[in-house]
Amino acid sequence: MRAAFEYKLFGEYITIDILGQGSRSTTYLVWSTAKLKRYALKVQKEITEQSSYDLKEEEFFFQTMKKHPYFMRYVESIQDGMVFELEVGGSLASLIRKFPTGIPEQLAMTYFTHICLALEHMHSNHTMHNDLKSSSILISDENKTIAKIGGFGSTRKGDDGRTQRYFAPEKFTQQKEHFGKADVWSMGIILHEMLTGGQHPFTEPDHQGYLQGLGNNQMLLNPSISQACQKLIRYMLEKDPSKRPSIPQILNTQLVKYKIIAITEELTNGLDVGEAIRVQVEDLLTFDDEDFEKQIVEEVKEMPVGSTFVSTDFASQSSDIFRSTTELQLQIPFLYHPISQQSFLTVDQQQFTQSGFDQFFSQIREKGLDKLADAALKHGISLDTCIQQGKPNREVQELPFEGKERDGQRFPIIFSGGIYYGQCLDGVRDGFGLLQCTDSNGAQYLTECIWKMGKPTNGRVIALIHNKLTQYEGSFNDSFLMAGTGCWSHKCGTTYIGEWKDNQRNGQGKSIFPNGESYEGYWKDDKRQGLGKQTFENGNYQLGQWVNGKAVGVHKLYSAEDKLLEQQTFDKDGKLVKEKEEMKKRFFGLF
Repeated sequence: MRAAFEYKLFGEYITIDILGQGSRSTTYLVWSTAKLKRYALKVQKEITEQSSYDLKEEEFFFQTMKKHPYFMRYVESIQDGMVFELEVGGSLASLIRKFPTGIPEQLAMTYFTHICLALEHMHSNHTMHNDLKSSSILISDENKTIAKIGGFGSTRKGDDGRTQRYFAPEKFTQQKEHFGKADVWSMGIILHEMLTGGQHPFTEPDHQGYLQGLGNNQMLLNPSISQACQKLIRYMLEKDPSKRPSIPQILNTQLVKYKIIAITEELTNGLDVGEAIRVQVEDLLTFDDEDFEKQIVEEVKEMPVGSTFVSTDFASQSSDIFRSTTELQLQIPFLYHPISQQSFLTVDQQQFTQSGFDQFFSQIREKGLDKLADAALKHGISLDTCIQQGKPNREVQELPFEGKERDGQRFPIIFSGGIYYGQCLDGVRDGFGLLQCTDSNGAQYLTECIWKMGKPTNGRVIALIHNKLTQYEGSFNDSFLMAGTGCWSHKCGTTYIGEWKDNQRNGQGKSIFPNGESYEGYWKDDKRQGLGKQTFENGNYQLGQWVNGKAVGVHKLYSAEDKLLEQQTFDKDGKLVKEKEEMKKRFFGLF
């Protein structure tokens, strides 16, 4: 059994888990009791001059820099830290650890392109990142197809807190720095890490004398990397910054251009992102139609199917980069995903649309469920979420819901007649989608979740039960019962964060009540079971064992300052055996 997690409260945000830790900060997975959804909260480990400076720098960046599709999504600053939209795929560093022989090259180059586009946006606005590393890059979606850049606390200062393995050599040699070139070097290191399971292209990068000896340190590229990517990495890891390419030059390599075309023409990240990137690169990229096809075919001949390629010819003048990618795909079909029936879907069929989204909610309102529709929209169900969470190569359809038979004695049956609007694969719900349905007790549900071959896996459910709003966010089984880990909240203010089984609290978790009291510990079949901590409204708390929801044995009572006040003893039926009345009054703050 995993160690109990220490839940903390930061204003409206309750910690659920730790997402990551740096030298000066910790990032938590949190639940907002006001907005009823999950976020990421970055807080300082210790309040020091340096950590406070980093936090202020990052806040300044988001307040002054125009948004970009491949930036982390900033929400707000609170007294203890900064709140971000949750990027559910985790960090690139953690993903690299899951691929000991390297992330597949096509996917690595997709991430690489996203981050380079974000960097170009920063550089064009006269800002360097200065702290690029795999742990500061986040994977945005459940399907791990979108990378976003974070960690903007070093954009206006030196590199005291950076990890030296990502340093450019001019940081030690005091060579004249060329704007943006240090970020290019860091991206070269990161690309090599992605393709090799975390290997560094130079020896002993974590040794104290690494930077001092980098000038004579020979680059050793893993031979498993394709020749095309090796060329790109060598180009980026040029030790002379004056000869190192800029981010716009990198974006103009054919290896990266094809990834950009996929974004702008194939709309792999959705319509809004495609349009934003199209505007960004419109006057940035060049395209040489005359030599292009011959050059590509010659380079591809030497590569295995599915590989990618690079050219370092930056002198082309044509502006026709956005010519039909269907034409290019037919010429060189294996540069894209294998062709299947789904590949022939039109853009409209593959995309969530505003008209389809509006029609879905209009039908809900026609059923007299305005309160459910309003609650869903208020609490964050949106077209943008559908687009961001959607899987590639899926058809978006509106389908009637067939209902779900469940154990009628324990759980109400979900009636047929509901509405599904979302992704399908061969006519079966698969990908991201929205579902409205009703159960045999009259409760109304609106669910947004990830589906796999017709079965729901995880997401969010907004429900009206006896006309009272409740919400659950987490995983559930194919009967739409809460199972696994998730957060349930009621409009009255009661919240539970923890583990579930068949709609009941089972496992480690914490309940928070409207009066400010809470219970944290182990649960079995919705009852307190085992060691637990009951915290009272005044901050005092009680530790002890529970059986079937009743306190048993010796319980110790502590003040909010962790001072032992007294011990109480309960029998097997949960009845108090002995207590001191005076201590009881003091404990509950009566005098």
